[in-house]
Amino acid sequence: MTNALKYSRDSKRVDVRVFEEKDNYVAVSVKDYGIGIDEKEQQQIFKRFYRISGNKDETYSGFGIGLYLSNEIIERHKGKIFVNSEIGKGSEFTFTLPLNEN
Repeated sequence: MTNALKYSRDSKRVDVRVFEEKDNYVAVSVKDYGIGIDEKEQQQIFKRFYRISGNKDETYSGFGIGLYLSNEIIERHKGKIFVNSEIGKGSEFTFTLPLNEN
């Protein structure tokens, strides 16, 4: 949620959905309408200390560990995190977690 707001200063709209995914998983999706993430950077953003920068005039605060930590926590709970994004149109992050873990 924080990243969604931080990287979409011109649009304060953020959509959040919680839904049941196939194979007994629950999914949470956060969609913003901000700067978006280039396709070549989309797998990099889950690495420790990796940060997205906007145009040359924009600087975003942070250490680049939020998505890394989120990914680590989700994976330890046998889930997955995904990103769907397009430059200038925003990003949608979705994570899934198993509903029943024995």
